Amino acid sequence: MPVLTTILPVFNGERFLPGTLDALARQSRPPDRIVVLDNCSTDRTPEIARQFRGLPCEYRRHPANIGLMNNLNEGVAFAPETDYLHILPVDDGVKPDFFRRILDALEPIPHPAVGYSLIERTNEQGQPFRPRHPRLRPPRRIPLRQFLARQARLQTICCPAVIMKTGRQPVPCRFRPDLPQLADNLFFAEFAARCGHIVEIPEYLAQNRHHPFSASTHHRQQLQTWVLDEWKTMNLVLDLWKESRAIRWLRRRHLVCLFAARSFVKIKLVRASDPEFARAIAAAARAIAGRPCWRLARLAVHLRDAGCAALGRPPEIYDLIPTRHAP
Repeated sequence: MPVLTTILPVFNGERFLPGTLDALARQSRPPDRIVVLDNCSTDRTPEIARQFRGLPCEYRRHPANIGLMNNLNEGVAFAPETDYLHILPVDDGVKPDFFRRILDALEPIPHPAVGYSLIERTNEQGQPFRPRHPRLRPPRRIPLRQFLARQARLQTICCPAVIMKTGRQPVPCRFRPDLPQLADNLFFAEFAARCGHIVEIPEYLAQNRHHPFSASTHHRQQLQTWVLDEWKTMNLVLDLWKESRAIRWLRRRHLVCLFAARSFVKIKLVRASDPEFARAIAAAARAIAGRPCWRLARLAVHLRDAGCAALGRPPEIYDLIPTRHAP
């Protein structure tokens, strides 16, 4: 039987670790190996991991805190020891058929390959912001160019939803510490560019939890990580495939307009609570986008808000662009 390994990178995860471990134990096809990589937690994380009996669970503690990205890379280093590798942050989750559905689709495909499901956004209690009715849908192959175009638009897949078929070979890419908010976006784009097959399971089988203690929440207070790194990541992903000069120019114009629109949404989010930060976002984003794209982005966001008001529903943060991986 092929070996499936789930890596749990964690720092002070006692709030979510029990539920995440229980979710793994409830899988219709549970992982063969669970490795908890503890980044020097000061709470009950070691006790919870060592006392878990639902599945074989290894607990490993680093001698010093090496940071989130380096801890993720420690997880990637397990690729030569397993046929399938899954990296699951402890505050995220997977539904009971997650592994079975993706492994069934990846099994007949040669390595290296990547499979992923759609991901559901939830609050701190694990309740979805927009409930999804379960619907069984067949897997579908995604062309590399289409996948990279999504990643460049930041319609990104996230760690909890992804399984890498490694074939016990090293993974030739790493999570970049200089992109703390979007390192997974670039990592999976680089890995997919080296894969023969990309498979999407168009069902909501994984969950991404949003809460006040997450790294993403912390990064929202920083101009570089929350705003400027988006433009940097868009360009890094765009450079992964070759196109004619004219097509590349058009695609970059599309991305800069999208970046400007996302930045304008962020300005609206923080304007009331931190007007100085809102002005800093505006100055930085306008300098990248230029006046025409900035005006177009502002118009797009205003039209988005007016349309949502007419429908009687509040907009999601970035739903001026297609919902992430909507079937």
